[in-house]
Amino acid sequence: MSTIKTNKIVNASSSTDNLTLADNGNVTVGADLIATKQNGCERLILETIAFPCDGGTYSSSAGDITAPDVTATVDTTTTFTDVAGSKVTYTPPAGATTVIYEFNFSVGAADSHGISHWIGFIDGTEIAYQKFSISANNLIEGVYHYKLVIPIGGTTSTDTGRQATWTSGKELKLQVRNYGASYDVHLYGNHYWQPAGSIFRQPNIQLTALR
Repeated sequence: MSTIKTNKIVNASSSTDNLTLADNGNVTVGADLIATKQNGCERLILETIAFPCDGGTYSSSAGDITAPDVTATVDTTTTFTDVAGSKVTYTPPAGATTVIYEFNFSVGAADSHGISHWIGFIDGTEIAYQKFSISANNLIEGVYHYKLVIPIGGTTSTDTGRQATWTSGKELKLQVRNYGASYDVHLYGNHYWQPAGSIFRQPNIQLTALR
């Protein structure tokens, strides 16, 4: 068996270090090696941060992020209200062309016919194409995964959420209301559980920045 010994692989055309091997075994990989192609389109994940909404502190490339602190179920009202567990302020790494914001949460029965309406917001601005409803004919229960894809560059759009630039913290969140006084739902819990009683389920957030 042959052995090749080197501590560096360099891009011949640009002299850029694509891979560096330190004495302690740590490997530093250049961007050109970790870029991948999917369906002929090259995308690079610059950063992914995922955390429960436990009030903890989580590191990002732009500094620490404080997670929302959710410890109990919340009932909707007939007025659009911030979904406290969904709120996070984020700054993507330099060079990002897309940010993906994901919010994983549960909805349980409060009234027998729960109907809730939702709106996505970026930095306090309502995104017209990010409205949806969650409802059931009888005793709604389930886990839902909201995903907002935010392109960066070009002209800001309050329809799609596109941002012309993103170099400082922007607040991402949802607002919710119920359809009427008799259509309330519980956020962050199920009404029925094994086979009686209710439970609390803490939501989660994930942020991904793509180049």
